[in-house]
Amino acid sequence: MRPALLTGLLLLGAGCAPSSGGAGPSAPAAASSLPPEMELEIRDALHDALYGKDAQSDRGRDRIRDIGKPAVPILVQALADEDRLDEKSSGHSILETRVRRQKLAILLGEARDPRAIGPLLERYDGEPFARALEKITGLALGDRLEAWREWYVDQPPADTSPAEIEKAVRLFRSQPVRERLQTMQDLAYAVRVRTGAAQLLDTTDPQVRTLTTRRQSQTMTVADLDRRRAARTLLAAGFQDPEPAVRNYAKLVAIQLGPLAVSSLRPLTRGGPPETRLPAIRTLGEIGDPRARPELEAALADPVTALRFASAQALGQIGGPAAAAPLEAGLRGEKDPEVRAALLGGLAMCGRTDRFQDLLAMLAGPQKDLAAAQLEAVCRKAYTLDCQSVHGLRIPATEEAWREYWRRQALGTDSELWKRWWTQAKVILSPLPGGTP
Repeated sequence: MRPALLTGLLLLGAGCAPSSGGAGPSAPAAASSLPPEMELEIRDALHDALYGKDAQSDRGRDRIRDIGKPAVPILVQALADEDRLDEKSSGHSILETRVRRQKLAILLGEARDPRAIGPLLERYDGEPFARALEKITGLALGDRLEAWREWYVDQPPADTSPAEIEKAVRLFRSQPVRERLQTMQDLAYAVRVRTGAAQLLDTTDPQVRTLTTRRQSQTMTVADLDRRRAARTLLAAGFQDPEPAVRNYAKLVAIQLGPLAVSSLRPLTRGGPPETRLPAIRTLGEIGDPRARPELEAALADPVTALRFASAQALGQIGGPAAAAPLEAGLRGEKDPEVRAALLGGLAMCGRTDRFQDLLAMLAGPQKDLAAAQLEAVCRKAYTLDCQSVHGLRIPATEEAWREYWRRQALGTDSELWKRWWTQAKVILSPLPGGTP
């Protein structure tokens, strides 16, 4: 089977919204399938609900609630229409369209129709959308859009059975190397990160910034989520592939998926050959999701040196007090000099000034190359965090941008230059109590 057909099999059922009670398509049937009288009644009630004042608006909402699920296709279409109007709006009209979107989200939530899940995710705009999703799904995932996306991607497509998914994985593994590689390349392209909206955050207009921030959250459509669901299906098989090139592309897919890949990668760190566990550990570090801490902490005690080294770096990339504690504990019993340097580097990434100073002291000794490599890793984390705070997005710095930044810094092995750099970097890395000078 050619890779395109294999990817098509994985996408079987894509565009279907998951739900515990059975799911229909995420894009409801066209409103034209309704009887003309009912469609007219719904549109009239919706106009009152969105544009009416006080009592008139309340009566419109009550009529929509009484109609229930038959109104969902028209509500979804109205939500899409408001989004298109939003693109042409400015100033006060932006706020007006946002209020109408929120009213539509409330009405979709009260209809409790799984067909509305996809449109609500695609045009997510804050708390009313989260409450609507909670009413439809019965879940309490809060206002964090990433949590709802993760839930959606974790659900099997409504029209695809577990046996079909397992068949797709077996089929992937049975293909020649060339076709497995092509499939991973296709998936890496399909789930690539889009960052075009970042430049708009430079504006001083707060309304434009608000609109831009909302649109950034919408750069992942339901079709994008369905592709990510397909990619996750093959992720573990890609990491376990005997061909290094396939494993490399699987890692790229996981980086593009970000937090959506964590649940697939965590089991890969617990057992199996080092050539599978090592890239999984490294990738979890690059993603930086705290949910991976238990597996990374366990790997600090692994007999394989390379796994301990990678886990120390990964925990440092995740950062925070919870990551620093196992790194400090590992330092007490670790004998290997490379792993010890990685543990110190990880603690410095967590903002520990005392451990950063330990690395600087190593620059004057026989292990200066180990210290220099870890200091570069600390610098890269600070640079990446700074880029993310400036752009307001979780976008890893490109290799070219990082290399240019590193060249301009010209820190080398000069302890005094590193000390001056640290006075600003420790703020970005969030120093822990006890690690301050």
